[in-house]
Amino acid sequence: RAVDFIDSSGLHALIALHHRVTTAGRVLVLRNPSRSVTRLLAITKLDDMFAIDGAGDDTVRWPT
Repeated sequence: RAVDFIDSSGLHALIALHHRVTTAGRVLVLRNPSRSVTRLLAITKLDDMFAIDGAGDDTVRWPT
């Protein structure tokens, strides 16, 4: 299901999930985030935390 909006609780949940996943040695990939979610991640500087698959062509932007 598409997500068009994330509030501070949603951001907190994503960060917590990211920490759980990376602690387990895995990678959390956000697939095709909406324009508003992508913008929010950029504004909050969280876009460098997550691997983002948004191109639809098997290209993933990995965290730095």
